[in-house]
Amino acid sequence: MSQGESEVHIGGEGVEEINVVLRMRPLNDRELDPTLQKSSVGGQRAWKIVPKHNSVVQVTPDGKAIPNSNTSKGGRTIFTFDRVFGEETKTREVYEFAAGHLIKGVVDGLNASIFAYGQTSSGKTHTMQGAKSIKSGMMKLENAGIIHHAATDLFHEMERASLKENRKYSLLVSVIEVYNEQLRDLLSKEKNNKLRIRENRERGVYVDAVRYNASTLPKLLNALSAGERNRVVAKTTLNKRSSRSHIIFSVHVESVDKIEGVGAGAAKNKSNKQGRPSTAGMRFANLNLIDLAGSESVRHRSSHSTENRRKEGGSINKSLLTLSLVIQALGAPAKRQAHVNFRDSKLTRFLQPSLSGNSRLAFICCATSSASFTEETKSTFQFASRIKNVKTQSKINLVDEDDGSTLRRVNAEMKVMRATLVTTSENYRKLQIENSDLRTLVDVLTQDKQRALNRIKMLESVKEQEENKLEGENGNTRGYVERGAPMISSPTPGKEERSPNGVAEENSGPGAFDEDFGYLADVMDKLANDDSRSTINGMPSNIRPISPSAMSEVTAPTRYGSHRSLLESIGV
Repeated sequence: MSQGESEVHIGGEGVEEINVVLRMRPLNDRELDPTLQKSSVGGQRAWKIVPKHNSVVQVTPDGKAIPNSNTSKGGRTIFTFDRVFGEETKTREVYEFAAGHLIKGVVDGLNASIFAYGQTSSGKTHTMQGAKSIKSGMMKLENAGIIHHAATDLFHEMERASLKENRKYSLLVSVIEVYNEQLRDLLSKEKNNKLRIRENRERGVYVDAVRYNASTLPKLLNALSAGERNRVVAKTTLNKRSSRSHIIFSVHVESVDKIEGVGAGAAKNKSNKQGRPSTAGMRFANLNLIDLAGSESVRHRSSHSTENRRKEGGSINKSLLTLSLVIQALGAPAKRQAHVNFRDSKLTRFLQPSLSGNSRLAFICCATSSASFTEETKSTFQFASRIKNVKTQSKINLVDEDDGSTLRRVNAEMKVMRATLVTTSENYRKLQIENSDLRTLVDVLTQDKQRALNRIKMLESVKEQEENKLEGENGNTRGYVERGAPMISSPTPGKEERSPNGVAEENSGPGAFDEDFGYLADVMDKLANDDSRSTINGMPSNIRPISPSAMSEVTAPTRYGSHRSLLESIGV
């Protein structure tokens, strides 16, 4: 037995009409300013809601209702809904009437789909995803959309059922986009995230999209927000951030009975205290939150529209037309009902289980009362009227344990889990490599730092030794100059000095100092070998012979300390 074929009935299950409501948004700046319009209808309203009768009626520029029989172009001018909401209505109020009752059914195992429909810039995304984005709605309650309220109520209902019925719940989330007649997985990290629509007996129509496990409300909203950020949006004439695709936020809910030994097969033969068949065992349901892209009229399209914008607009209009034809066919009387061709568009093909089969539906039609979009708004109302003719028959989705479907389901789930394990293991391995590289880099930098510190210490030690050495040598030089300056003063390099006879002598710097001592060494050598102690080359005869030790000090490559010994040896 395939999913959705169980005949178990509980409250909310069975044949029912689609819940259709109207939300009229306030006029925006463009609609209020006649200078921004191609016609002079700025600020004028073409539609007026009548809350008492849950209706909307077309009006003249001065606010008078136009009867159906008096319209010049024919057609209806009065439309009735399950509920109409004015321009000041909060999203929470729209949600509670239009879709709030569907959430409990999802927890009980009934599929549900909530649509936001309307022309471009009519407030669909604002209604479904919040004032700015899903993330913004998570931060501020006043920015919350249908998605936030549905997700919050879903967890409340699961908590209630878990305590009351002793059931365990799990959620899987996917986000799918229909863009230019292509399905894309907005939660996939692969570059090629296109999806193929598949169909088999057990699962019906489905796609193999990435599904994230959302065990908490923040995790669920974060996953939906991640998908929303990947949606295609662009600036158009009517909207700074126009959705260029349809987006389906899908939440798959599963639950199992915690009581051991009670399965779906056994549940068929058991009844609860109210006399209804038990729904013990595994139950599952899909909640689809669908933000449809807005239809676009050629007359409102800018002459500067790019080829991409025109192609996107054409694909959007085609898919919405197909959806309208499908709805019309589904709502026709049984005798007149023609073949319903879901395959004319990827949107209707993917939504086939929701539109024609086992699902409860709610449509939130968004519109503006501006006279600038009278025909586009009327088209939305006509679509809503056709939806009211459609009936759905929902059934609880049970896993029947008698025909092997449990084994097939477990195998399918194991396949998904194995793929998830492979992906997780690969990501873990990459993180390990990255961490290893980081640790290696830290070790290298630590070693470089230590080497630098050691080098600095060594250089400081060398610097201290050199400073001490220079300080000692400078002290010796000062003492030497005090005693021997008249004979061996070291002239400033490059400075001219005068000889005793007044002739200027060129001082060439430190080299001249060394030459003076070389000459003095030659003189001392001659004195040591001359017993007559007579004058040599005019040198005074009272100079004493130099000792061998003093001679070695003169000829050795020593500094100023040896020079002082030399002077002492020659009696200076």
